[in-house]
Amino acid sequence: MSNNTASMKRIYKGIGILLLIFVVAIASLGAVIYIHPYIRFQQDLAEQRERVAALKENSAAPIDEQSFVDFDLSLAKDIKYNEIQTLITHNSYKKNMWKFGYNLLSVFADVEGFHYEHDKLSEQFNHGVRGVELDIRYRKGRFIIYHVDTIDTGSHCPDWLLTLEEMKIWSDNNPGHIPISVLVEVKEDALSAEMLQELDDSVRNVMGNDKLITPSLLMGDNKTLRNVAARNDWVSLREALGKFMFILHPHDDAVQRYISLDPTMRTQALVPMFAYKDYAKGNPAFTDYFLLIKYDKLVVDTVQPLINSGFMVRVRMDGPDNYKEGNQSLAVSTGAQIISTDFEPGVVYPVIDYRATLREGKTVSLSKNLIHQPYGEA
Repeated sequence: MSNNTASMKRIYKGIGILLLIFVVAIASLGAVIYIHPYIRFQQDLAEQRERVAALKENSAAPIDEQSFVDFDLSLAKDIKYNEIQTLITHNSYKKNMWKFGYNLLSVFADVEGFHYEHDKLSEQFNHGVRGVELDIRYRKGRFIIYHVDTIDTGSHCPDWLLTLEEMKIWSDNNPGHIPISVLVEVKEDALSAEMLQELDDSVRNVMGNDKLITPSLLMGDNKTLRNVAARNDWVSLREALGKFMFILHPHDDAVQRYISLDPTMRTQALVPMFAYKDYAKGNPAFTDYFLLIKYDKLVVDTVQPLINSGFMVRVRMDGPDNYKEGNQSLAVSTGAQIISTDFEPGVVYPVIDYRATLREGKTVSLSKNLIHQPYGEA
């Protein structure tokens, strides 16, 4: 064998070894990335179980609800539920991204918008937050809560039923609190009517009817939810104190399936919310159900007419990579009743100077610009 032939064999062998090492490294990295979400879910679930168990055994002293509100709560009987503005959080369950995954993905994509986290739900409530947004999926016979498959799965409240328990425990310990909005965002199209019924049942079974602002409670003697807006016939704030309004986030398929369970909405636990585009084009499938409207932009000329026509509107004050002080006063000036933030008081991460509040540093405000302009029965 010539020296050249032997050298070539050594080179090919070296290249083969390097390729094998590369393939094994990529396979190992893929396995780690694939397995990590499962491991983290189990860790998050164990933490959630321990926290809920501790909350059951050790009741904290009730907080001072008046300290978060810019009006006198003793006047609640004279104020309508749609006349207050509340600060809520977006992706309220979220833990920060896995550091290794974040650093790796940052090489290939912009993931800065995922790089933040919130406090636990009960702690958010203790800091005056009066609404949360939860992303749900149905996996292996149960509802779970997290952000994005594989890359951003960390969650303070991965299990839906335990999350309901935590919220109810906090509420029982703080009777008379400002009503809390719970935006339930379905993150998959395959949620069947049966699954939605299971979701509805779980809310009633864990929370109990006395803790819920249901479509039936909102409607009262009105025939439809739309009539509530048309007549500005909202329940008083006093009737809503100590309760939760579970809101089905806009999602055409899920909302339609949910409504089909009971078109009268009299037996339902969740109140459907609709994207502004559906309202603006008068989607006939939803006409009788327009009451809660999602409009993320801070456009006063669009939001105020909705508010003054009896609707409850949700807007986004900021986002994880889009925040500025001026948006706080702008969000309040729209009159929107549900104002979403990623930077609530007491936020854990990121550490920045910006913190979202409503008027006078409060998290609950009385609307200063609601002038109802009825447009007739729907």
